[in-house]
Amino acid sequence: MTTKEDKGSQGKRLKVYFREYCDYTGIHGFKYIGESRTVAERMEELAYASPVCEFGLWEAVNYTSERFYRFLNESRPYIFKYCQYLDQEQECRDNFTPILTEEGVCYSFNILDKADMFRDNVEFILPNYHSATPMKNWDVEKGYTASEIDAYPRRSLRVGQKNALLVSLKTKKEDIEYMCARLQSGYRINVHFPSVYPDVKENFFAVPLGQWVTGVIIPEMISTSEGVKRFHTKTRDCYFQSERPLRFFKVYSQMNCLMECKANYTLRFCGCVGFHMPKAEGTPICLMKKQFCMEDVEENTFFAVSNDYSLIEDKSKYSSFTQCDCLPMCTDITYKLELSQNPITFTPMFSHQMYMDGDWWDRTHFSVLTLYFKTNHIETRERNELYSLSDVIANFGGLLGLFTGFSILSAVEIIYFLSLRIWGNIKMSRNWSGPRKEISNETDDSKNSPELSYSDICHMC
Repeated sequence: MTTKEDKGSQGKRLKVYFREYCDYTGIHGFKYIGESRTVAERMEELAYASPVCEFGLWEAVNYTSERFYRFLNESRPYIFKYCQYLDQEQECRDNFTPILTEEGVCYSFNILDKADMFRDNVEFILPNYHSATPMKNWDVEKGYTASEIDAYPRRSLRVGQKNALLVSLKTKKEDIEYMCARLQSGYRINVHFPSVYPDVKENFFAVPLGQWVTGVIIPEMISTSEGVKRFHTKTRDCYFQSERPLRFFKVYSQMNCLMECKANYTLRFCGCVGFHMPKAEGTPICLMKKQFCMEDVEENTFFAVSNDYSLIEDKSKYSSFTQCDCLPMCTDITYKLELSQNPITFTPMFSHQMYMDGDWWDRTHFSVLTLYFKTNHIETRERNELYSLSDVIANFGGLLGLFTGFSILSAVEIIYFLSLRIWGNIKMSRNWSGPRKEISNETDDSKNSPELSYSDICHMC
């Protein structure tokens, strides 16, 4: 009995020790295996995590899209420690909206509500996601349509670091999965227009763990004059909102257009779409082995943003291409950033400082992000026609005046001889060129007149 009890206790200790190893090891996926759950549950969670993190496990799991989205929602950590905006403390939950991106669950500040960004045919399995304040006193092309402070998206009322958006982020050390993060640590930040669905994987800057990052935002706006609107879209190289309707998005942007085009392209060849892509009700999402097809489309397909922004050219086994037709917006705002970062050097000196509002300092990584506008005005550029009708007339007249002495009086003379003079000749002489008799007499006189000799000319002189 003693021997069996010892073996049983050793087995239990071995399980506990193995779970402890799985919690702290850097090998990706092991912390899920070491959890106190059944093997089926752990294989299922690894399968659900595979679209976000490549664990390399493709067991046959009976899954549904609802259970996958529920897993994403339940597994996401709460990362906010403290928020401040316009020199006032803010409740982080009320100001940041959870959204789904290719990187998983992200949080957005000042993004449009799903009712203002997406059409009614888009399916949202998680109803609380992408739910922000309804749009108010703002238009995509015209900007803020009223002078009221109460508007959404939030307007930048003051500039400078004192009025910045400050966010303190926390990460438990036990939640870090370095292999899943592709050997990167920290947070990915994307600054974008409120009506644009962000592409965090391709366009971001990082806020590392234990660092304070400050970003100075310099907005640049490009608009298009009404005179350019009469030109063809390919000539002016942009779309107005009313010219390019999308299937899933109410608001047009080049990024939204490319996202929709990629979703349609993936659905055509894989029979499913990415979990972060807009989709109609009932469209399956790419999980498990379908993830290979989606990755193959992403890696072996060249999503070309060429001169006409119109092609997805296929360089793999597929021989066709897709017309995306995703030109830039005629009215758009882009954001330049000036970044700086410093390490957070706070070190607790007393035992009570090790515990901060529910988080242990030695068990948690803290990061801080500060974003503010540099100036209270926007640098604006405008698309205009290079040569208008008045420019052509002015240049034409200037060249004629320079090389031939042509003037406005010369133009009046030409008009007179081509209109009034002809009309008068026809009315008086019934001939557009004038009286025929005078012309014939002058001709006869010139023919019958004797030729002058050299002596006659000298005598006349």
